[in-house]
Amino acid sequence: MEESDLAPVVVELKSVTKQYELASGAVVVLDNVDLQITQGAIVAVKGVSGSGKSTLLHLLAAIDRPTTGSVIVDGYDLSNLRPRQQADFRARSIGFVFQFFNLMPTLTVAENVASGLEPLHWKRRIRDEAVREALNSVELLDQANKYPAQISGGQQQRAAIARAIAKKPPILLADEPTGALDVKTARVVLEYLKKMQSQMGCTLVIATHDPVVADFADTVYRVGGGIMERER
Repeated sequence: MEESDLAPVVVELKSVTKQYELASGAVVVLDNVDLQITQGAIVAVKGVSGSGKSTLLHLLAAIDRPTTGSVIVDGYDLSNLRPRQQADFRARSIGFVFQFFNLMPTLTVAENVASGLEPLHWKRRIRDEAVREALNSVELLDQANKYPAQISGGQQQRAAIARAIAKKPPILLADEPTGALDVKTARVVLEYLKKMQSQMGCTLVIATHDPVVADFADTVYRVGGGIMERER
């Protein structure tokens, strides 16, 4: 299954298998998967809970390693990176949006966005400008000094998007980004994700079980039983 386009390939899986050893035996989540995603694509990965879609994102973000095979993202062969190199790769190349926002309750919205830039060790002036630009992009600049508990769920997810895109990463990963939201708010969040992807020209990979999310993607895959199949 391949993304064929004139754009360069920025995500590639070569014969990737991922299995977990449980007391009951080995569970194969991904089985000999090949995949290519080109720069600037919007890709949705569908599947039920436990199907392997989150595992796929964790492999792309160097949070986890494949059991066998190679995962190449933004020019890095992630299987060959040491832990410190993995952390540096994530800091520079990956923006990650989580289902439940993962905002720190004791930090303001602006501080939460800034926290995603800490590993880059930018000068404060550059960091603060990046935070303002990101919050302005998702129309949250007026909420910058509020705490997560003081804003709505949709605003919290937009703050999480701002944190992910503040460094302008080439790869943006979103794990069930609408899973904790109502339908109306989910559509708003999806529009912001698509807007950010278009503005930055980044590659967006969304893991979801929501068929509405798939409508926003250029390409849709379904994962289950260890197999990835292209739907469109």
